[in-house]
Amino acid sequence: MSVRKSILRGRQVWLVEVKRDKGRFHRRRFFDRRRYQKTDALEAEAKLIAEYEASKIGNLFCSSNLHPGVIQRHGGSIPFAVFAGQYLKLQDESRSGFANKERNVRLHLLPYFGDTPLEQITRLMVDQFRRHLRTSPIRGRKKPRSPKTVNNILATLSTILNLAYDYELIGRVPKIKKEPVPKTDPQGLTRDEGQRLVAAADEQWRPLIQTALLTGLRRGELYELRWGDVVFEGVEPYVRVTRSVVVKAGKYRVKSTKGMRGRTVPLCEQLVGILRTIRPEGARAEELVFPGDAGEYLREDRMYKIVVGAGRKGLRKHVRPHMLRHTFASWAYQAGVPPQVVQMWLGHADVTTTQRYARLGPDAGRGWIERVSRNTETDVWA
Repeated sequence: MSVRKSILRGRQVWLVEVKRDKGRFHRRRFFDRRRYQKTDALEAEAKLIAEYEASKIGNLFCSSNLHPGVIQRHGGSIPFAVFAGQYLKLQDESRSGFANKERNVRLHLLPYFGDTPLEQITRLMVDQFRRHLRTSPIRGRKKPRSPKTVNNILATLSTILNLAYDYELIGRVPKIKKEPVPKTDPQGLTRDEGQRLVAAADEQWRPLIQTALLTGLRRGELYELRWGDVVFEGVEPYVRVTRSVVVKAGKYRVKSTKGMRGRTVPLCEQLVGILRTIRPEGARAEELVFPGDAGEYLREDRMYKIVVGAGRKGLRKHVRPHMLRHTFASWAYQAGVPPQVVQMWLGHADVTTTQRYARLGPDAGRGWIERVSRNTETDVWA
C-alpha cells in the first residue's frame, strides 16, 4: 500500500509513496493529518500514478508541442494524449476552471484514451467511457460518481475534440451524450432562519455571515475582500468585487473573479453600519476585512466550521457556506428586484443561472395571481 501513516519532524502525516518501473519513477508526498483526510492522500496517490502513466506516453505535460508543420504531417494519427497536452498548454492557468480541466485530463481522459489516435475515437468509445465513469469505483469512497461529475469530465473531452476539429485534425466530432441530472432547487434560508443563523454564530464572525447574506459574495471573494474595496462615502455605498482567491493544497492564490467579470454590489444601511463598526481605526486599504486569527487569509475549514456550527446550533440543520449566496439571491427575488439586477449583483454571465439560484418561496406570486383574476373587463367567473 502506498498510502500509510508516518511521522515527519515530530508531526503525524500521511505518507504517499509511489514506485514504478523498478524505482526509476519514485515520488513521495506528505500531508499533515491534522489538516488532511486519508481521502486527500488517496487522491494524491491517484495523481502520482496518472503522472507515471503520462510519462510513458511521451512526457505529456513537459514536451508535447505541435507546430503547424507537425499537425499537417500527422493529421488524425496524432494520439489523444499528445493533443490533450497541447490543449492544456493553450489554457490560461490563472483561470478558475483550469485546475478542473487539468484534473479531468490527467485522472480520467489520459488513462482511458491515452495513445488512441484522435480519428479513432468514436461514439461507441465515448459511450463505453461514460459507462466506465458511471460504474467504476472511486478510490477511497463508497458512493459512485454523481451524474454531474460524469458530465463535467465529458465536457472536457468534448472541448478537446471540438478543438481538434477546429484545427482540422479530425473530420468529425462524435456525439457525446451526457448523463441525466435531476433538477433540484438550490437550498436557501428564510429571513427568520437567516436571523437565527446570525444570532447563533460567535460574535466575532457574525459580520462575516451578515456580509455573505446581504451581498451574495462567493467564499473566495469574501476571503480576498479588503477595506480598499469597501466604499462608504457617497450617496450609495458599495463594495467593488474584482478579485478572489482559490485554495489548492492548503495554499491561497489570488485570481480574478469567476468569469473574469468584476462587479459592484450596493450595501444596505444595515450592512454599512456593521462594517463601519468592525473596521479598525486607521485601517489600510490593503488590509483584509475578514482575516484569520493571525491576520492571514481565513482558512477554508474555518469558514466551514463557522457556518455549519451556527446552522446546527441555531437551526438544527446543515447549512453550507454557499447557501448564504443562494439565500441572498432568493431574498432579492422575493423583494421584487428585477432578474437582470440580481444577475449583475451575483456576477452571472447568464440570467438563467441567476433564476436557478434564486429560489422563490411558494407564496411569492400570490398577490400577482389574484390580480390576474380581478383585472378582467368582464367577470368570467360569474
